[in-house]
Amino acid sequence: MNAMGENPTENTDNASILVKMENGSTGVVNYFANGSKSYSKERLEVFSQERTLIMDNFIKTKGYGTKGFSGLKTKLDKGHKAQFSQIVNQLEKGNIALIPYDELINITKASFAAIESLKTGGWVDIV
Repeated sequence: MNAMGENPTENTDNASILVKMENGSTGVVNYFANGSKSYSKERLEVFSQERTLIMDNFIKTKGYGTKGFSGLKTKLDKGHKAQFSQIVNQLEKGNIALIPYDELINITKASFAAIESLKTGGWVDIV
């Protein structure tokens, strides 16, 4: 993890995280709170097998090199309503976990590794 400034703190809101996956692929998370308020809050870009998908603020999605899909425009929906509906549904059935436990463990390890990387300035392996 790398953050802006000379001595960034653990709770910085201007940082980049580079993740190297076991299969050789990489992921980059940029979290910046210092940009213009008029720019979209969230953006996701996926590059894979000569295709590119770009989701802009959960409203517009564009596809490049994707046969049969060039784009999609929807109303702003971050999935909160569906999420809470699923929670209620699972609780009514007696189930609790919406996300598999091992995935929760992995993302927690990745979060701690990002902070450790910021502190040490190096890579942190997650086992």
